[in-house]
Amino acid sequence: MRNINSLIRIMDLAHFSRVMLKSDSILLPLIAQYIDTFNDIWIHCRYLMLRLSGSRPPLLPSEADAGIAKSTTGHFSDMDKGRQVQFFKSVVAYYLRIGDPIKALKFNEIAMSVMDGETQEEQNRLPHAFVYLDAGLIAQQNGQYQRAIYSARKGRIEARKAGSVLTELDCLVLEADTLTSLGNLSHALELCEAAQNLAVASGLQSSDREIAIWDITAEVAFQKSQYDKAYRLYQLIAENTSSAKSPHFHIHASLWLIEIEIFLGQAGHGTGKKIDLSEGHVGKSPVEARDTLCKIVGGQS
Repeated sequence: MRNINSLIRIMDLAHFSRVMLKSDSILLPLIAQYIDTFNDIWIHCRYLMLRLSGSRPPLLPSEADAGIAKSTTGHFSDMDKGRQVQFFKSVVAYYLRIGDPIKALKFNEIAMSVMDGETQEEQNRLPHAFVYLDAGLIAQQNGQYQRAIYSARKGRIEARKAGSVLTELDCLVLEADTLTSLGNLSHALELCEAAQNLAVASGLQSSDREIAIWDITAEVAFQKSQYDKAYRLYQLIAENTSSAKSPHFHIHASLWLIEIEIFLGQAGHGTGKKIDLSEGHVGKSPVEARDTLCKIVGGQS
């Protein structure tokens, strides 16, 4: 190993092997032999990022903790802030993967704190929106709903600055979903409608993002007793998905169509009449709908 550039190239090959070839790199042992000969903190962090991303044998949490502590001592603060955030994002992904959202949230907050003192140039190229979105998702998983809402709103602002419509939509959906959990249905529905308008204006009709927006909007509409609206949205989802394409949304929507049909037929809400299901859809009656759904999920009617 003659110089640091050679090691960087080997690291790039190792990353390519893992990401593109779907196999763990045989180059990691070679990298490990030379890693300590270079007094370069970014080299050490990149090596740990490779280990965190799924090495075989799996990196144990105790090894990860020790590696992170070692990598962030010394001259870590002198490293480019963009690289610091990149490193901490890989740490967040690792702890989420092993089922430790508390540590994931801790390191996501560290990533956000790194960004506090940035120059304008650094702000323009750091993935702020992604950091806030991840923080919101982790907080929501831990029942920290106010923090999730704050992060979603910050993420939406940063996504708009960066011109990232998809990330802005993700943040809108996260905030709407969290508000639904808190029972703030009117505000949640407003955000859902804003997300739908943004998706249409951005040419994302019937995309996975719009389908996700329909899904959360239908849920909110149902909770607000807007059964016809919820039903129409679940119809849209079922019509634009299949058991092969987006099976989760397709089966979820089909189940809800049956639930609403039975609910309206039994409870007499809305029009007081059972809504007829469209031809070619899940069915025209609860029995036919259940038969169709059983075929979708491969069960028995």
